[in-house]
Amino acid sequence: MPSPEECRGRGAGGSHPGRPADPTDTTRAIDEIRERLDGGELHALVNNAAISPKAPDGTRLGSVDTDLETWNHVFRVKLLCAHYDGRGLIKELKAVKGSVVNVTSIAGSRVHPFAGAAYATRRPHWRH
Repeated sequence: MPSPEECRGRGAGGSHPGRPADPTDTTRAIDEIRERLDGGELHALVNNAAISPKAPDGTRLGSVDTDLETWNHVFRVKLLCAHYDGRGLIKELKAVKGSVVNVTSIAGSRVHPFAGAAYATRRPHWRH
């Protein structure tokens, strides 16, 4: 989903232009973000991607009933994409002392009836 017009400024504005779970596509997306910047500055990178797969009946998946591929997929979207994006855009962020904002869910600290175990796992706090 694109960002609201008032948030766009001269920056890349908008959502990740790729499939966050795919490292190759994330690399392509970083190149596209640089193109969107068009020589402008990158002041913030907000990592807010997450997915919460459900069981076939729509209920939450616990840690034992979530298959390993689902755990891996959720972590690629939630954790690794944030790492790849930050690493890929570090030069642009450092140039203006930009910030990386990692958004997490209340489900990381409290049991939520709809959030599965993989989704509820929290992102680490990074500082550079």
